[in-house]
Amino acid sequence: MNEAIAPQVEELKAFFQQHTLPKTAQLSTAELIIDLPLFLDSHFTMLETQDDARNYEVFLLRLIKLQEIIQAQA
Repeated sequence: MNEAIAPQVEELKAFFQQHTLPKTAQLSTAELIIDLPLFLDSHFTMLETQDDARNYEVFLLRLIKLQEIIQAQA
């Protein structure tokens, strides 16, 4: 994992563990998440295995967007 994002990734992991996840989430008009556990697992795996920002940035941004959606619903 890129050390620059490691603290942010850990914060995101903690957030998702502490909150009840919706069954589905609409990130945008073109992005519907239908399996939240799979989404989280695959996105965190990508963040943990990629060092190049070009490879992991989109995964980080999607996790942040999901976090914002869950916070807005709380």
